[in-house]
Amino acid sequence: MKKILWLASWYPNRLAPSNADFIQRHARAVSLYHEVDIIFVVRDPEGKITRNVKLELIKEGALTQQIIYYYSPKIAMASISRLLSQLKYDRLFKKYIRKYIEEKGLPSLVHVQVGMKAGLMAGWMKKKYAVPYVITEHWTGFLPEAAERFDGLSIYLQQQWKRLLANASGISAVSAYLGKHLQNLPVKMPPVKVIPNVVDTTIFYPLEKQQDKITRFIHVSGLGFQKNPEAILQAFAMVTASQQAFHLTIVGPLNDSITARVEALGLSTQVSLHHEVPQAELAKWVQSSDALVLYSRYETFGCVVAEALASGVPVIVSDIPVMHELVVQGESGILVKADDPAELANQIGWFIANRGAFNRLSIAEKSAARYNYAEVGKVFADWYEGVAFE
Repeated sequence: MKKILWLASWYPNRLAPSNADFIQRHARAVSLYHEVDIIFVVRDPEGKITRNVKLELIKEGALTQQIIYYYSPKIAMASISRLLSQLKYDRLFKKYIRKYIEEKGLPSLVHVQVGMKAGLMAGWMKKKYAVPYVITEHWTGFLPEAAERFDGLSIYLQQQWKRLLANASGISAVSAYLGKHLQNLPVKMPPVKVIPNVVDTTIFYPLEKQQDKITRFIHVSGLGFQKNPEAILQAFAMVTASQQAFHLTIVGPLNDSITARVEALGLSTQVSLHHEVPQAELAKWVQSSDALVLYSRYETFGCVVAEALASGVPVIVSDIPVMHELVVQGESGILVKADDPAELANQIGWFIANRGAFNRLSIAEKSAARYNYAEVGKVFADWYEGVAFE
């Protein structure tokens, strides 16, 4: 068991509890094979956690998580505010890296989760301590169809990110589709290894479900532009004309526009809205559903899809490239032409009439075998051996 230091650009924390929780699950998977320490530094601009600096230390077996909150208030001049925050971020990150080295010695490897901006610390460590690093990317900005893209960043940030990729010992991406677009960047980098996200199969597993007259759907997302919730609501409004009985549960950071849209479409009795909940509670809602609906405009993976499949719940998803890596048409779900609410309504209607066509146990077995902690953790451990420990 080697010592691996993870430097995370995104990570769940008390200011944003569900922020990039997929990275935390990656860490738990790897900690089955190696000693993993995570350092994550996050700004607290409103002083909700601290008016200075506060360390939160969380230990889970071979996994140690250090979350450092720092206060850097917003000031009128945004550029100065960002600069002061960045300087404090860099100083604190280096302080806690040095503290880690003092207590545990140099790590065998540094693993960066999302290149910017924690990756800058990995570059500093490689130069100062000669410790190699690898990078795992999740960011949708590398996709050409994303609303916020890599080529929209400042030239300075683009150059820094490219330098990080070029100097990495290995690069992984959570899907082949993301990996392809990473590899297309104009920079010489190692081949991209595809290592998927993880499903906690101790909570996402199939339950015996009795069919009732109402077909139950669930949608889980951040409810932003990428997830296209308006098209989902529009499609379900069309389904109401067929007199088919259904109920849709929507889980996410609710906003007034979503609530107003539900009311305007006359869906108040068929749609229930819920704020984000812990995964253990979410799993129960997924397990009791007949299908999950995710109609994204673009994705690098689709954690909620993998979780639904591991629960034996078929999915109705937009026909975008990455979904072909997760979903088998007609076997584990239905791929629907993207951004076409009328076609989505047709397929939802078909599912209501044919929901018994899917083998929930088979769906769960195949997905759980692919996305469980031990399997994904072993893929990471083998990858480390190949790129950094030879």
